[in-house]
Amino acid sequence: MVVMHAVSSLNVGGAERFVIDLSTVQREQGLVPVVLSLGRESDALVSEARSLGLEVLLAPPGLVRRSLAVLRWVRQRKVRILHIHSSMVLKSLALILPFLAWHCRVIYTRHGQAPLAEKSWLYLHRWARRFVSAVTFVSNTSQSVFNEIQMWPPEIQQVIDNGVLLPPRPKQLQHDAPLQLGCVGRLVELKGQRHLIQVLGDPGMGVPAS
Repeated sequence: MVVMHAVSSLNVGGAERFVIDLSTVQREQGLVPVVLSLGRESDALVSEARSLGLEVLLAPPGLVRRSLAVLRWVRQRKVRILHIHSSMVLKSLALILPFLAWHCRVIYTRHGQAPLAEKSWLYLHRWARRFVSAVTFVSNTSQSVFNEIQMWPPEIQQVIDNGVLLPPRPKQLQHDAPLQLGCVGRLVELKGQRHLIQVLGDPGMGVPAS
């Protein structure tokens, strides 16, 4: 089964990394993932995705050309699931959503928690609701913010907490090896690095808060 993941770009970011990791896992499960980017060939993660053996399609600029290309790819590759990973992608594909929904199931994932309360976004989501089979969120907060504004049926909503694709665990671990912790994310309040600092500074952890 072919699954197409649509992203606004393949620059370095959480959503883009998520798409590459998810595509890698899906391929291991016997699916055929295809990454559709509305960005550029020079985007940072294009070469990495291709080096992993993932097919990357770059949508051409212009609304008409892009729409025709996406419809052609969906039909040619017999895509069964179109996974939209950005509200900007949803906007770019809005006019052809009825045709896409005719060929495959459309899934919409909200990676952020911006309210998108402007009228243009309200009209877009009201239109898209007719054609989206399921909407997923990466956190309960993201879902709550969405439902404060949008009126989507709860039965098509699901929260799937953000995860990280970890490398295989070594067969033997050294008991005297130092503990190493990492935190990846922008240094902004939303990412909550302060919580990691507070935990490491807890006397019960035995780690100096320096």
